[in-house]
Amino acid sequence: MRLSFLFLITVISAYSLGLIADALANTENSKVYSLTKTGKFGSNWLPFNLDKEILKVNSFKQTFPFGGGPYYFMETAYLSEEAANVFEHAKIDFTISTDQKPDGTFSNRVTECIFETDVDVNTECVVCLLRDWSGTNIAKGEQFFEPPYLANTRLPLVMTEFLNDDEYIIDVRNVKSVEIGICKEQNGGCTPGFWKQPQHFDSWVNFSPTPAESLYDDTFVITSNFDNDFTLHDALSQGGGGENALGRHAVAALLNTQNDDVSYSFTQTQVIEIVQDAYDTNDFETAKNILAGENEQICPLN
Repeated sequence: MRLSFLFLITVISAYSLGLIADALANTENSKVYSLTKTGKFGSNWLPFNLDKEILKVNSFKQTFPFGGGPYYFMETAYLSEEAANVFEHAKIDFTISTDQKPDGTFSNRVTECIFETDVDVNTECVVCLLRDWSGTNIAKGEQFFEPPYLANTRLPLVMTEFLNDDEYIIDVRNVKSVEIGICKEQNGGCTPGFWKQPQHFDSWVNFSPTPAESLYDDTFVITSNFDNDFTLHDALSQGGGGENALGRHAVAALLNTQNDDVSYSFTQTQVIEIVQDAYDTNDFETAKNILAGENEQICPLN
């Protein structure tokens, strides 16, 4: 019993001395400082969670003890804006490989991210970007697959692209942050200039370039500053900025949503809502820019 008690006292004393030494050596990066500041010890190692409610995990520092360390590893982590709009949470693990460099030294390299989330995701690939301490992208790993990603599938994303083709740039000492993103299907969009041409009238679906059939205000359920008999084709054909520019891109966007050969970002309902909001707020420029960005993608029609 006495030996057990002495052993326990020795362990507690040694651990306490270790905490004091850590505090003296690392100050703000020490466990004691973290405890007094946050009320809890930090994680000792990965995995960690990303959450759309925070997007960025601040002051997330992990120590990597090999190769003369410890080194701080992975201070911050992000979900891309696209990813955060699709799933609530993600869990990321890393594979660390110890490899000998040509000069005979060893490097502990982050060779892959392992992605997992708890919902199905309708995407064709997941991307992992590693960044260094200056914020520069230094490596990229991705995996393509037949959609959808199925919930709780562990998906390895092997690093295959490196800054300056330097495979050793992903040493743990260089990696400050990670961003997880998803691939979106390549969007398509045809411009107002395409849709207004008579030789492309056969690509119009559900709407007509004929004056009597498709009136601008009726289609978008708005009251514009145009004439009552102003048509969709009239909107495409006019020049100028402001409401005129919105009219051109609003009609082009609407027609893009109707053609099955165009993989357009918005639905018909979304386009109409964007236009209606522009008229409600009298902000034509913002809506025009949103729609123009999608209308000026690669047009798959000819």
